[in-house]
Amino acid sequence: MKRTRKFELGWHAVSFILLTGVLVSFTHADTSNIADSNIAEGLSVNRMTLAIAFSPVVLLVFHLIKTINIFLKRGKILLLLLVWVMMSSIWSANSQITILRGFVICLGTLYGMLLYIRYGFDDILKVMGVSFGIILISSLLAVMLFPNWSIMEYPHQGAWKGILFHKNALGRYSALSFVVFWSLYRRYLSKQWLFFVLISLLAIVGSKSATSLILVVCIFFMLKFLEFFGTRTASSRLILGANIIAVMYMLFVFVWLKNEYLHHFVENFLKVLGKDPTLTGRLVIWRLLINMGVDKIWTGYGFGAFWQGYQGPSAVIWQLAGPWPNAHNGYLEILLSIGIFGFIMSIVLLFELLYWGMRMYYRNPLCYKNLFLCGCGIYFVLSNLSGSFFLSSGVTTGIFYWILFVFNYLVVKDLRRGEKWVKMATKP
Repeated sequence: MKRTRKFELGWHAVSFILLTGVLVSFTHADTSNIADSNIAEGLSVNRMTLAIAFSPVVLLVFHLIKTINIFLKRGKILLLLLVWVMMSSIWSANSQITILRGFVICLGTLYGMLLYIRYGFDDILKVMGVSFGIILISSLLAVMLFPNWSIMEYPHQGAWKGILFHKNALGRYSALSFVVFWSLYRRYLSKQWLFFVLISLLAIVGSKSATSLILVVCIFFMLKFLEFFGTRTASSRLILGANIIAVMYMLFVFVWLKNEYLHHFVENFLKVLGKDPTLTGRLVIWRLLINMGVDKIWTGYGFGAFWQGYQGPSAVIWQLAGPWPNAHNGYLEILLSIGIFGFIMSIVLLFELLYWGMRMYYRNPLCYKNLFLCGCGIYFVLSNLSGSFFLSSGVTTGIFYWILFVFNYLVVKDLRRGEKWVKMATKP
């Protein structure tokens, strides 16, 4: 039995690694245009990757009744969202693409459910640690031994991509691995996991991904803020909160009176990060996309069917702003794909995970499980501000994030119901 379980966990580790898109990097010499493009989902290597990586889902055959019960008891919103995604093929701008990508999302949901049903929390955390450890170490070795292949050229001169397909992918997964390794270090207090925490930070710096760096800083300080507040007495929290409000009010007054200072500060800060005041053109495209989203506010353009170049609804964007591959904002992407109803369901799912993760971590910041859930909740909410990763169906666009989200969401639902994981709140 133990050998079978080890084999299964090793199987999942391979699947996790494949779902980060490593095969794309090995099979395509020029990956500069693949990183964010939905066109990449049509590559044969991606289809092969999904077929191999989703193969563990067959194990759900042994848990059919439990899977149905979980959908009905704890995953009602998940189920409704999946139904709405598939229904969008009726009015989709490209029904075939919507059905295919919706099917992948359904498989990703089942995979996340399998991880939750069949394995313990520690098992999945270790598998993620091993998977990310292999990716990061291999990426660092690739940078040292094969710099021409693992370091990007213009327009991302000198940025590491390692064994992944783009420097932003290395940055994003390194930011997520930071949460994973920190949780493992909190669990085992082993120096090897602390070493990997540092390796993840090194990979973020090497990738020159400003978004990932800001993301890690936000996660760290938000967790520390919750930890600090959670260990204070009620009176000290009140005093500290009053001081914070007072400082924020004074800053607001200063900015209101001297707003030119803020303008110069923001410009200089963005220059340090390698960005311009329009966030590399994103503010311009976001205005256009909001207008297009409002035009089909109720239904959207069909799941995954908006960005089809000049052959789809994105033709207007391409004519006015250039060949953008996606919205570079997960929330706008959802609105464009499945309208306001799908948007509301997605927001409820995201912020339910964030709220309960923060609440559990606030109650007991010493619990490594609470650290992981809270850190992932912050990661999912913030990462979608500048990238289209939530409810994404592609290997290069982040199906792995959806699988992990489903797993975390189901764990949090049990926390709320006081069932399987109830001891998380009190056990360090």
